[in-house]
Amino acid sequence: MSADDRLTPEERKARKAARQAEYRARPEVKARMAEYRARPEVKTREKARAAEYGSRPEVKARKRALFAEQYARAEVKAQIRAREAEYRARPEVKARIAAYRARPDVKAQMKALKAEYESRPEVKARRRATHYGLTVQALEALLAAGCAAATIGDGDRCKGILSIDHDHGCCNRVGSCGGCVRAALCDTHNRGLGFYESSLSWAGKYLARHQAKQEGGRS
Repeated sequence: MSADDRLTPEERKARKAARQAEYRARPEVKARMAEYRARPEVKTREKARAAEYGSRPEVKARKRALFAEQYARAEVKAQIRAREAEYRARPEVKARIAAYRARPDVKAQMKALKAEYESRPEVKARRRATHYGLTVQALEALLAAGCAAATIGDGDRCKGILSIDHDHGCCNRVGSCGGCVRAALCDTHNRGLGFYESSLSWAGKYLARHQAKQEGGRS
Protein backbone atom coordinates (compact mmCIF):
# COMPACT_ATOMS: atom_id res chain seq x y z
CA MET A 1 0.00 0.00 0.00
CA SER A 2 1.42 3.36 -1.05
CA ALA A 3 1.46 6.49 1.10
CA ASP A 4 -1.34 8.01 -1.01
CA ASP A 5 -3.62 5.06 -0.32
CA ARG A 6 -3.36 5.65 3.44
CA LEU A 7 -4.68 9.24 3.14
CA THR A 8 -8.29 10.11 3.83
CA PRO A 9 -10.36 11.89 1.12
CA GLU A 10 -10.12 15.17 3.06
CA GLU A 11 -6.34 14.86 3.30
CA ARG A 12 -6.09 14.18 -0.44
CA LYS A 13 -8.16 17.32 -1.17
CA ALA A 14 -6.00 19.41 1.14
CA ARG A 15 -2.78 18.14 -0.44
CA LYS A 16 -4.13 18.76 -3.95
CA ALA A 17 -5.19 22.31 -3.01
CA ALA A 18 -1.75 23.00 -1.52
CA ARG A 19 -0.02 21.75 -4.70
CA GLN A 20 -2.27 23.91 -6.89
CA ALA A 21 -1.63 26.97 -4.73
CA GLU A 22 2.12 26.37 -4.89
CA TYR A 23 1.96 25.92 -8.67
CA ARG A 24 -0.11 29.08 -9.28
CA ALA A 25 2.23 31.12 -7.06
CA ARG A 26 5.15 30.58 -9.47
CA PRO A 27 6.02 33.78 -11.41
CA GLU A 28 6.05 32.08 -14.82
CA VAL A 29 2.61 30.53 -14.15
CA LYS A 30 1.21 33.86 -12.99
CA ALA A 31 2.51 35.50 -16.17
CA ARG A 32 0.92 32.84 -18.41
CA MET A 33 -2.43 33.12 -16.56
CA ALA A 34 -2.40 36.92 -16.83
CA GLU A 35 -1.62 36.74 -20.55
CA TYR A 36 -4.41 34.19 -21.08
CA ARG A 37 -7.02 36.22 -19.15
CA ALA A 38 -6.10 39.38 -21.04
CA ARG A 39 -7.34 37.92 -24.34
CA PRO A 40 -10.60 39.59 -25.52
CA GLU A 41 -12.38 36.28 -26.18
CA VAL A 42 -11.46 35.01 -22.69
CA LYS A 43 -12.67 38.24 -21.06
CA THR A 44 -15.97 38.00 -22.94
CA ARG A 45 -16.43 34.35 -22.01
CA GLU A 46 -15.64 34.94 -18.31
CA LYS A 47 -17.96 37.96 -18.23
CA ALA A 48 -20.81 35.89 -19.71
CA ARG A 49 -20.19 33.07 -17.22
CA ALA A 50 -20.16 35.51 -14.29
CA ALA A 51 -23.41 37.12 -15.48
CA GLU A 52 -25.08 33.71 -15.89
CA TYR A 53 -23.88 32.58 -12.48
CA GLY A 54 -24.97 35.79 -10.77
CA SER A 55 -28.45 35.59 -12.31
CA ARG A 56 -29.26 32.25 -10.66
CA PRO A 57 -31.99 32.62 -7.97
CA GLU A 58 -30.06 30.62 -5.40
CA VAL A 59 -26.94 32.75 -5.95
CA LYS A 60 -28.97 35.97 -5.63
CA ALA A 61 -30.56 34.72 -2.41
CA ARG A 62 -27.17 33.74 -1.01
CA LYS A 63 -25.72 37.15 -1.87
CA ARG A 64 -28.66 38.95 -0.23
CA ALA A 65 -28.24 36.90 2.92
CA LEU A 66 -24.50 37.58 3.04
CA PHE A 67 -24.99 41.33 2.50
CA ALA A 68 -27.74 41.48 5.13
CA GLU A 69 -25.54 39.66 7.65
CA GLN A 70 -22.60 41.93 6.82
CA TYR A 71 -24.52 45.21 7.03
CA ALA A 72 -26.23 44.17 10.27
CA ARG A 73 -22.93 44.34 12.15
CA ALA A 74 -22.56 47.40 14.37
CA GLU A 75 -19.01 48.12 13.27
CA VAL A 76 -20.00 47.97 9.58
CA LYS A 77 -22.94 50.32 10.16
CA ALA A 78 -20.68 52.79 11.97
CA GLN A 79 -18.10 52.60 9.19
CA ILE A 80 -20.73 53.23 6.51
CA ARG A 81 -22.20 56.20 8.42
CA ALA A 82 -18.73 57.70 8.87
CA ARG A 83 -17.93 57.34 5.16
CA GLU A 84 -21.27 58.89 4.16
CA ALA A 85 -20.77 61.81 6.55
CA GLU A 86 -17.25 62.40 5.24
CA TYR A 87 -18.46 62.23 1.64
CA ARG A 88 -21.41 64.59 2.17
CA ALA A 89 -19.18 67.09 3.98
CA ARG A 90 -17.12 67.73 0.84
CA PRO A 91 -17.85 71.18 -0.67
CA GLU A 92 -18.26 69.84 -4.21
CA VAL A 93 -20.69 67.17 -3.00
CA LYS A 94 -22.71 69.73 -1.03
CA ALA A 95 -22.91 71.92 -4.13
CA ARG A 96 -24.10 69.00 -6.30
CA ILE A 97 -26.72 67.98 -3.75
CA ALA A 98 -27.99 71.57 -3.43
CA ALA A 99 -28.20 71.95 -7.23
CA TYR A 100 -30.02 68.63 -7.54
CA ARG A 101 -32.57 69.47 -4.84
CA ALA A 102 -33.20 72.89 -6.37
CA ARG A 103 -34.55 71.36 -9.58
CA PRO A 104 -38.38 71.80 -9.90
CA ASP A 105 -38.94 68.16 -10.82
CA VAL A 106 -36.90 66.95 -7.86
CA LYS A 107 -38.75 69.31 -5.50
CA ALA A 108 -42.10 67.98 -6.72
CA GLN A 109 -40.91 64.40 -6.39
CA MET A 110 -39.58 64.94 -2.86
CA LYS A 111 -42.83 66.69 -1.86
CA ALA A 112 -44.88 63.76 -3.18
CA LEU A 113 -42.67 61.23 -1.39
CA LYS A 114 -42.95 63.18 1.86
CA ALA A 115 -46.73 63.39 1.57
CA GLU A 116 -46.98 59.67 0.86
CA TYR A 117 -44.71 58.84 3.80
CA GLU A 118 -46.57 61.06 6.26
CA SER A 119 -49.92 59.61 5.17
CA ARG A 120 -48.97 56.11 6.37
CA PRO A 121 -50.96 55.06 9.45
CA GLU A 122 -47.88 53.88 11.36
CA VAL A 123 -46.10 57.19 10.72
CA LYS A 124 -49.13 59.20 11.84
CA ALA A 125 -49.39 57.12 15.01
CA ARG A 126 -45.68 57.52 15.77
CA ARG A 127 -45.75 61.30 15.25
CA ARG A 128 -48.89 61.69 17.37
CA ALA A 129 -47.40 59.60 20.16
CA THR A 130 -44.18 61.63 20.09
CA HIS A 131 -46.20 64.86 20.21
CA TYR A 132 -47.74 63.78 23.52
CA GLY A 133 -44.56 62.23 24.94
CA LEU A 134 -46.01 58.71 24.77
CA THR A 135 -45.12 55.42 23.17
CA VAL A 136 -47.26 54.17 20.32
CA GLN A 137 -48.52 51.37 22.56
CA ALA A 138 -49.57 53.82 25.31
CA LEU A 139 -51.34 56.05 22.78
CA GLU A 140 -53.21 53.10 21.31
CA ALA A 141 -54.28 52.00 24.81
CA LEU A 142 -55.72 55.46 25.58
CA LEU A 143 -57.62 55.59 22.30
CA ALA A 144 -58.88 52.03 22.72
CA ALA A 145 -60.35 52.96 26.12
CA GLY A 146 -62.55 55.59 24.44
CA CYS A 147 -63.78 58.88 25.82
CA ALA A 148 -63.11 59.11 29.56
CA ALA A 149 -66.36 61.04 30.07
CA ALA A 150 -68.28 57.89 29.20
CA THR A 151 -66.84 56.16 32.28
CA ILE A 152 -68.46 58.73 34.58
CA GLY A 153 -71.94 58.58 33.11
CA ASP A 154 -71.81 61.21 30.35
CA GLY A 155 -71.38 58.89 27.40
CA ASP A 156 -74.63 60.02 25.73
CA ARG A 157 -73.03 63.33 24.74
CA CYS A 158 -69.88 61.77 23.26
CA LYS A 159 -69.40 62.99 19.72
CA GLY A 160 -66.50 63.54 17.34
CA ILE A 161 -63.00 62.18 17.09
CA LEU A 162 -60.94 61.32 20.14
CA SER A 163 -58.29 63.75 21.37
CA ILE A 164 -55.60 63.28 24.01
CA ASP A 165 -56.30 65.51 27.00
CA HIS A 166 -53.36 66.83 29.02
CA ASP A 167 -52.60 69.63 31.46
CA HIS A 168 -51.63 72.62 29.30
CA GLY A 169 -50.11 74.38 32.27
CA CYS A 170 -47.68 71.56 33.04
CA CYS A 171 -44.83 72.03 30.59
CA ASN A 172 -43.70 74.89 28.40
CA ARG A 173 -43.55 72.97 25.13
CA VAL A 174 -45.63 72.04 22.11
CA GLY A 175 -47.60 68.94 22.94
CA SER A 176 -46.96 67.21 26.22
CA CYS A 177 -44.10 65.83 28.28
CA GLY A 178 -46.10 62.64 28.74
CA GLY A 179 -46.44 62.98 32.49
CA CYS A 180 -49.38 65.41 32.28
CA VAL A 181 -51.48 63.27 29.90
CA ARG A 182 -54.82 62.52 31.52
CA ALA A 183 -57.01 60.50 29.15
CA ALA A 184 -58.72 60.48 25.77
CA LEU A 185 -61.77 62.71 25.27
CA CYS A 186 -64.17 63.04 22.39
CA ASP A 187 -64.41 66.38 20.60
CA THR A 188 -67.51 67.45 22.57
CA HIS A 189 -66.03 66.83 26.02
CA ASN A 190 -62.56 68.09 25.05
CA ARG A 191 -63.99 71.45 23.94
CA GLY A 192 -66.22 71.61 27.00
CA LEU A 193 -63.25 70.98 29.29
CA GLY A 194 -61.31 73.75 27.54
CA PHE A 195 -64.15 76.25 28.08
CA TYR A 196 -64.44 75.16 31.71
CA GLU A 197 -60.72 75.59 32.39
CA SER A 198 -60.62 79.01 30.73
CA SER A 199 -63.74 80.09 32.65
CA LEU A 200 -62.14 79.07 35.92
CA SER A 201 -59.11 81.13 35.03
CA TRP A 202 -60.88 84.42 34.41
CA ALA A 203 -63.55 83.74 37.01
CA GLY A 204 -60.93 83.19 39.67
CA LYS A 205 -59.18 86.46 38.83
CA TYR A 206 -62.52 88.27 38.70
CA LEU A 207 -63.64 87.03 42.11
CA ALA A 208 -60.23 87.65 43.66
CA ARG A 209 -60.25 91.25 42.44
CA HIS A 210 -63.70 92.00 43.82
CA GLN A 211 -62.93 90.23 47.09
CA ALA A 212 -59.90 92.49 47.49
CA LYS A 213 -62.09 95.55 46.84
CA GLN A 214 -64.62 94.44 49.44
CA GLU A 215 -61.96 93.81 52.02
CA GLY A 216 -60.43 97.24 51.28
CA GLY A 217 -63.81 98.94 51.71
CA ARG A 218 -64.40 97.35 55.14
CA SER A 219 -61.06 98.49 56.52
